[in-house]
Amino acid sequence: MKLLVENGDDLWHLRHLIQSGDIVSAVTWRRDERSTDMVRAEKVERRRMYLGLEVEEVEYADFSDRLRILGLIREGPDDIPRGAHHTLNVEVGGDVRIRKVRWHRFELERIDEAVKATRRPAVLIVCIDDETAVFAAVRQIGVEKLSEILGPGSMKGVDKPPKGIKEAWFQEMTEELARVGAADLPLIIVGPGFTRTALLDYVRAHRSDLVARAVTEGTGRAGMVGGQEAIRRGMVSRVVEGARVELETEMVEEVLASIGRGDHRSIYGPNEVRGAVRAGAAETLLVSDDVVREGPVVELLDEADNIGTRVLIVSTSHEAGERLSRLGGLAALCRYPYDPRDS
Repeated sequence: MKLLVENGDDLWHLRHLIQSGDIVSAVTWRRDERSTDMVRAEKVERRRMYLGLEVEEVEYADFSDRLRILGLIREGPDDIPRGAHHTLNVEVGGDVRIRKVRWHRFELERIDEAVKATRRPAVLIVCIDDETAVFAAVRQIGVEKLSEILGPGSMKGVDKPPKGIKEAWFQEMTEELARVGAADLPLIIVGPGFTRTALLDYVRAHRSDLVARAVTEGTGRAGMVGGQEAIRRGMVSRVVEGARVELETEMVEEVLASIGRGDHRSIYGPNEVRGAVRAGAAETLLVSDDVVREGPVVELLDEADNIGTRVLIVSTSHEAGERLSRLGGLAALCRYPYDPRDS
């Protein structure tokens, strides 16, 4: 399958699609060994070529702009030695060809989701109280903090803030909204108290184009914690339908709630989840992205795919994914109450 990388989220999807043993091909640069003079030290020429690697390792840092694929050369020009190590650097705007022994259903669904997501905008969240305003972006890979602007309430030891400081703070936040592209994106303003509504009124009066798609709602806390609260309460899906980070959060919360109730409608742990899958009890399998490449997990995904169990890969770049990871990275929502002790 040949895939075009259109944005940073696509790189994140590729990070989870490409597995050890796959053959991945792309345009790359490699030292021209024919031009190497072993007697004289001289600048070594690099040639542009199309190489296919048998994947050994994939490296990607969250919110970065490059995916590194390390492996052994299996396809390429005749003068390039087969079996030599090489690294492909995949960036936005490039394309890759991926060949697998088998494409799993959940992998094809992820590709379909990524294609659809290119037509869905990201969501901006401003989490504000009188001390601070945090600007964050909700993306498919999680919640990314963009910036933070301290407010008058952060001035400790000052009985009365200088006159006009709050208006200056609102003006600074208006400029930040313009910088992060609020005019083109859905905007959610959350936080405790009335500072959030005062900010919305100010921006409407001075730059109404920045808040044309804005909604606001109170949360118990400000900062990134307030942003996570807004996601858990479903605000993102009310702004942009089908946001992946909220779906993952909702599913993990459902698992945790079931565990808390003790109703056996969810289960976690490698052996327990494997038993639920084999018994046909698992309706949705949740796997954190930090364990998805482990051998036993790959085998479990094959089993789940064969019997039609839905598979959801959960990013550990947001709070819900971290909580799933602390459960061992594997959980399942069951079609009916399932107790592994009865198996």
